[in-house]
Amino acid sequence: SDKNSPKTCYQVMKNYVEYKKAHVSESTLAGIEMAVSKIKAHIGGITAKALTISDLETAQLKLINEELKASTINTYFARVSPAFTRELRNKGMIENPFIGLSKLSTKHETSDVDPFDQSEFIRIVEKADNENDRNMITFLFWTGVRPGELAALAWEDIDLKKRIVKIIRNKSGSTYKLPKTESSVREIELLDPAYQALLNQKSITFMQKPREVKVRLAFKDVRKDVCRFVFHRMPGGNNMGGSKPAPFTTPTIFNNDKWADILRRAGVRLRRPYQARHSYASWLLSNGAEPLYVAKQMGHKDWGMIRQVYGKWIELEPLSYRDKLNEKMSGSGAYTERTKGITG
Repeated sequence: SDKNSPKTCYQVMKNYVEYKKAHVSESTLAGIEMAVSKIKAHIGGITAKALTISDLETAQLKLINEELKASTINTYFARVSPAFTRELRNKGMIENPFIGLSKLSTKHETSDVDPFDQSEFIRIVEKADNENDRNMITFLFWTGVRPGELAALAWEDIDLKKRIVKIIRNKSGSTYKLPKTESSVREIELLDPAYQALLNQKSITFMQKPREVKVRLAFKDVRKDVCRFVFHRMPGGNNMGGSKPAPFTTPTIFNNDKWADILRRAGVRLRRPYQARHSYASWLLSNGAEPLYVAKQMGHKDWGMIRQVYGKWIELEPLSYRDKLNEKMSGSGAYTERTKGITG
């Protein structure tokens, strides 16, 4: 199009997607493209220069009428807003109306956190079809790893003597890349069930030939990791089958039918495998684990996220926690003298 003819909002978003291709991972790009496809129906034809906050408010309403969740709409708008900031810098607009737009309220939305309890976990493991899947489910529940991190986990990342697992890569689409955020690169201390699951898994995948995989870093940089993958997709329906066990090709460690089938047979209400991560956090917190420790294990930057998401599991037994503190601190001289003085 003519350099001077005014760009439509759709063109601005499309150019932005092109620009981002060199900078972000496949999955991030897919997220931006999804947002563009939803929003373009409502503002695509308007010229960028003429776009107003009230156009965006109208778009918000129409998307609500399409039965999208408020939080989803907010996410879509946040993903395309930088396209217009970029157009602003290119002198194609006077201001970016996305910046002044109020977010939709998400107060009424239910939280996605819906953990399994330990008795449900036991029933699920009992219904797994084979040893690999049993170990995999156990590891998922007792480490809080994300499914994509589990799919990318190699024996090279594990120190069985120290009982530590390093999370240094993630499966995203068909590629390997860095974990989701900087703080997601982490060391997880293994609790006994997770440690046992790895010992059981050794006989299945430990002796395989190492393969070199490319891990995508920022921009076009690539790191080469030598990997023997810990968990495999098994023939017969687990993660799209195949005729023999093989490393995962996608982050889907259980396809939906397979997972639903296991839960049905276990008599457990259906929830996504990702809830295993939430289960791990809620189990630890309700057993008195420090929120900061849980945050580190799960790869959150600080415990703000833990407080927000899992708050109701933290304060389960404030009294017993006080007793624990008294017990721990009674060894320090000042503490004991002081109490003697008061009671004596």
